[in-house]
Amino acid sequence: MKSRLLSIIAFTFIFSVAINSRAQEAESPSSAPSSSGRFVNLRIAPLSLLIGMANIDLEFKVADQWTLGPTINFWSFNIEDTFYVGNKFKLSRMAFGARANWSMMGAYQTGLYVSPAVQSVTAEASGTSKTTGTDISAKASGVILTGLVGYHWFWENFNMSLGGGLIVGAQAAKATVVEAGVSREVSVSPPGAGLAFDFMFGYVF
Repeated sequence: MKSRLLSIIAFTFIFSVAINSRAQEAESPSSAPSSSGRFVNLRIAPLSLLIGMANIDLEFKVADQWTLGPTINFWSFNIEDTFYVGNKFKLSRMAFGARANWSMMGAYQTGLYVSPAVQSVTAEASGTSKTTGTDISAKASGVILTGLVGYHWFWENFNMSLGGGLIVGAQAAKATVVEAGVSREVSVSPPGAGLAFDFMFGYVF
């Protein structure tokens, strides 16, 4: 509940900043001609779609070299396991947060970019035991930080980004297992780090 409230507050803040920036840009005669009229960029990761994952960013231009906006990631799939009815259990992952992009040549211009992001992540698993017939579910949540560096290409409205970086767990995940209506806490791994990959197609308008 707390993470959802923080996400709502973050989204409200991002939206307010974006609208205020849009108003100032409309009033300012010094905006770069090449980015005139281009304020929003909707992006999606195409490779993620191949495994059924939706990874979407919506960014708003808030300064000459900065964009800011919400980022969302959702993945739901079945894992084969003979312990469960149907020989499978369901696993889903939901991440929501904010991502900023600093572009060396200016927002929505071809060039180098640096991108920090923060997300609240929740993962859930559920299935029915063959031996007992009871429903078993587990839920874990945490916060992750991501830092990316890459290159962004723009052709009129279409754009593509390619980069990489590091992803770090900001806190230990909290996990709860529920079996036959009985809930218990389980130990989870401490925060870790790994490599991050950034490949997205976008449409700016």
